[in-house]
Amino acid sequence: RVIVTATKSGQERNATRFAGYFIEALTNPAADADQNKRVSVLEAFSYAAKLTDEMYKSAGRLATEHALLEDSGDGVGHPSLEAGDGALARTTYFNVPIATPAGGDNRAAKVLAERTRLEEEIEQLKARKSQMPVSDYEATLEKLLIELAKLNQANKQKQ
Repeated sequence: RVIVTATKSGQERNATRFAGYFIEALTNPAADADQNKRVSVLEAFSYAAKLTDEMYKSAGRLATEHALLEDSGDGVGHPSLEAGDGALARTTYFNVPIATPAGGDNRAAKVLAERTRLEEEIEQLKARKSQMPVSDYEATLEKLLIELAKLNQANKQKQ
């Protein structure tokens, strides 16, 4: 499971701005850091945390909220990825696409679904990298990247 909170403790009781930015991230292309036309929980968290921090700094105010993300299962949220959280949030998506295939183009929808599946597999593989032999990781990654490249090439030729 992935837990996102706008505050780090019950002592931070003022109204928060983080949630508004988090919701904004769901449909804002600027939040889509990897440019895959979807926003993951991690991307929404990072986008909202950055805008919240910038809002307090630009207003010259002391931050009264400190967003945390927890997805490692240790029960401790962290404000940044360096602390070990983020692998699951990176591959967890909301069902709110930023861009959808136009006009009921069934072929485009199938290509988008296949590309999404491959990208998710690649992200999940990256998350497991430290638990795999290097040769297995590289072979699996190469297979997935070639499959994704072929899909993209075939799609470009049909356009």
